Amino acid sequence: IVCSMQERAALLDDERTCLVVPQGADPDEWPMQQPPRSDRCVVASFGSLWYEPHRESVAWFVQQVWPLVRAAVPTAEFRLLGPGDATPFTDSANGIVALGKVCDLAAAVADANVVVVPTLAGPGSRVKFPESVISGRPVVATPVAAEGFRTDGHCDVAEGPEQMSAAIIRLLRDPDLADRQGRDARAHALEALTWTSAARDLCDYLATPDRWRR
Repeated sequence: IVCSMQERAALLDDERTCLVVPQGADPDEWPMQQPPRSDRCVVASFGSLWYEPHRESVAWFVQQVWPLVRAAVPTAEFRLLGPGDATPFTDSANGIVALGKVCDLAAAVADANVVVVPTLAGPGSRVKFPESVISGRPVVATPVAAEGFRTDGHCDVAEGPEQMSAAIIRLLRDPDLADRQGRDARAHALEALTWTSAARDLCDYLATPDRWRR
């Protein structure tokens, strides 16, 4: 049992039986919050900067995507949430601030107008994606971040700096669209991206002994 198709490809050959069970989000840990102020342009990303794949993803976003966003929306602010050394990324002149580890992650994420999940690599446990989607804020993610999850068009999956920045800019410029997309994303997550839904395939698999006894 693995968390992603990439993890399955890294661990097993094609002849082995292997079930992919993606990570989920706990609705109790992510209650619906008040919408952020529409007169701000805050983009947020969360995760441990001690984790090298996340660090590399943040570096890519800061270097390749954020300059395009700031050029179009000069008042935009990028907030980094989570533990770890953010010194290489912090740049107040360009709207990049690090809040470190926060006491209430759900509230800090909900205070943003847009949430980004810029994951580039790393099989591991991709819990940031379902947690971002259930936050109630609109999500812009890389294909790697969203791989293996049901998105059903409820978040922007963007390939490359131009597509990702364009999606962020569109949401920052249209608060009504951002709020509507955030609510739709949360409703989808409550139906399809919780731990209960993540476990459903596993329960069905274990209830069919002929499948896992091969």
